[in-house]
Amino acid sequence: MSRRDVDVSVLDGIAPFDRFRKRALRLLAPHVDRLRLRQGTVLVNENQTAREFILVIEGEVIERRAGVEVGRFGPGTRIGDAAVVHHASHVSTFVAASDLELLVVNGPAYRWAAQHGTIG
Repeated sequence: MSRRDVDVSVLDGIAPFDRFRKRALRLLAPHVDRLRLRQGTVLVNENQTAREFILVIEGEVIERRAGVEVGRFGPGTRIGDAAVVHHASHVSTFVAASDLELLVVNGPAYRWAAQHGTIG
């Protein structure tokens, strides 16, 4: 079974990916998944080690700390970026407030992108 490459062009204007030429950005495609999740799905849990970077493309997420809602966020929301780079835990739980479309970049690929300058 072969894996279909994901269109990563949506990452083009988002740090740290905005430093890469389009050709180089396409090299990350094997490390990115585009997912659709149902309302109520937990994306990440508070105090859980961050293993991936998540970008909300469509829909809304609820942020909770210690079980208390602290905010709601829509498209463009970034989850896990600093925590992935620093091998840290999430400070919040994020839950889908509606059906979602996401891009998910695995942790090693995100760390690599964050640590390198323009390539390609």
